[in-house]
Amino acid sequence: LQGNKDRNGHQINWKISCSNSQSVSILLERSGNGRNFSSIHSINASATRCLQPFQYVDIQPMEGMNYYRLKLIDADGTISYSRQIALLNKSEGFEILNLSPNPIQSNTATLTVTTTKAMSLPVVISDKSGKSVYMQSFKLTNGSNLLKMNLQQLPAGTYQLSCLPSNGARKSIGLIKL
Repeated sequence: LQGNKDRNGHQINWKISCSNSQSVSILLERSGNGRNFSSIHSINASATRCLQPFQYVDIQPMEGMNYYRLKLIDADGTISYSRQIALLNKSEGFEILNLSPNPIQSNTATLTVTTTKAMSLPVVISDKSGKSVYMQSFKLTNGSNLLKMNLQQLPAGTYQLSCLPSNGARKSIGLIKL
């Protein structure tokens, strides 16, 4: 499941495998909080149709954050869900959606960020005293972005992760490294 914001609304694209079933019902669901979803589009697809990509434009996204997922119902009634994506319905800006895992037990973490347009986003991690201990700049595309960070050099402790776009709209999230 992928998506981006364009002038017509939120463009949602996906590809699924129906190899275990002759047909599948696909429900595209939307939520404003990432928990309570309602269906905004449905398709019944044969195994042959599933070989091709799907597309839908949400021409009336909710104001602010929009979370999307697919609910798949096989011919035998088995229900499964896709991963969620989030798209921001604002004229400009970005949001931090998640830092995973947190606390960090390994050497890597993934920061999920959604943005209304392509941009460069510096990410800075600071210790309790405010000293910068990690910095990396990421190129973001319009829509949902997964930013992989190698935090091997970061000692165990409590930190502040801050995203510092050029327009000054700083966003931060706490992180713990075990």
